[in-house]
Amino acid sequence: MPLNTAAPTLSPAPAAVDDAELSAVLVLDVSGRVVAANHSARQLWGATEKSLIGRPFAKLLVLDGGSDDSASFEAQWKAFLAVALDRSTHHLVQPLQGTPREVFVRIERATGGAGSFIASLRLRAA
Repeated sequence: MPLNTAAPTLSPAPAAVDDAELSAVLVLDVSGRVVAANHSARQLWGATEKSLIGRPFAKLLVLDGGSDDSASFEAQWKAFLAVALDRSTHHLVQPLQGTPREVFVRIERATGGAGSFIASLRLRAA
């Protein structure tokens, strides 16, 4: 094998990827609305990126209280941010269809993005 040739890489078939490997990432604006979602996030919520863009992050979780108005989502976002900023917390996500799933969520400030945040989610082991 010549030195300049890369060794072949093996990747599991999509069906073989374990849920434990799921690492969903969302980029959120200052008000907690989704501005970008990676493939794992789209899988977790059973959604396209287009359908996630603009959604309040609080609406993607199972949270107590509040209603479906923007003031409620803003209050939920602020409360959630106070709990999850720079630490992992346990929550339920609500897929667009199906039953809620348990995840660990960590929110961090995005570097270079004025007022934006990165939400990292990983499934909680059963």
